[in-house]
Amino acid sequence: MSQARDIIVPTSHVITGWVNGNLYSPTTEVFGILPVPGSIQAEVGMTEFNPDSLDAGQHQHRYLAKVQNTRFAVISVHSKAEKDLFSEMMAKNSFSPSGNGLPNWKHGAKIWNEKANGSTIFYKLHEHLRAYHTEWVSIANQKLTQAQSKEIRQAVDKRIRSEQRSLNLPGVPQTTNQVLSPTAGLLPPAPPMTSIPDSTPSTSMPSSSIAGSKRQSAESSNPSAKAPRNRTCMKCGDQKDCRGRGGVQKCQNPCRDCEQTDCNGRRAKQPNVPCENSRLQQQ
Repeated sequence: MSQARDIIVPTSHVITGWVNGNLYSPTTEVFGILPVPGSIQAEVGMTEFNPDSLDAGQHQHRYLAKVQNTRFAVISVHSKAEKDLFSEMMAKNSFSPSGNGLPNWKHGAKIWNEKANGSTIFYKLHEHLRAYHTEWVSIANQKLTQAQSKEIRQAVDKRIRSEQRSLNLPGVPQTTNQVLSPTAGLLPPAPPMTSIPDSTPSTSMPSSSIAGSKRQSAESSNPSAKAPRNRTCMKCGDQKDCRGRGGVQKCQNPCRDCEQTDCNGRRAKQPNVPCENSRLQQQ
């Protein structure tokens, strides 16, 4: 082997510390959703997945059933039909073949899977039935408690919700809101302001120039305080009454260029260029 390697690849080097995985058979271990073994399927009355089944297209959770290798998906008790079936089987004592009241979940899973249809009733393992039995007992105890206390609760509810309780309530007095004005705790009036004469000499300016300088300073400090711009509808060109001045889609008048009502008019960035329909007609 080493001689053949030296002849084919004379400059090759032996790699140490590496295991070639191709020399071993691949594992059959599955990660994620595990398939149900055939022995367990036979024990609880399941059948294997058949992709050529005539009614396979009507089944729900088909991919899950395919991965689990079962005809129907194996999931916990969750739908209303399954909960009703569980209550029916508990009432008929179907989970206790010996009649002693103790459920045999493996036997019950086999009877359950005979009723599975893949749309409302699905396959179950005995672990699924045992887990839901705890929840079912809690719900049954709640319903039993409510049924036993029904008469007492009805009497209390009738007394609480009686209309006579509202008839005996006192009327709400009609009052008017009074304006409150403070009478104490006011600050004393501030003394009048006295003007301090300016010691620096100043040149007198006419009042008109003073007002003009104030107006110019106000305009320079607030450049946004300008006269409102008169908007023009880009579709019909109206500047007074058309609602299209706030948006072309609001204009109901025909276009000033192509005289069509469904035209969008001129572009806002090119107000002097005719509309696109008008340019197409000229071509």
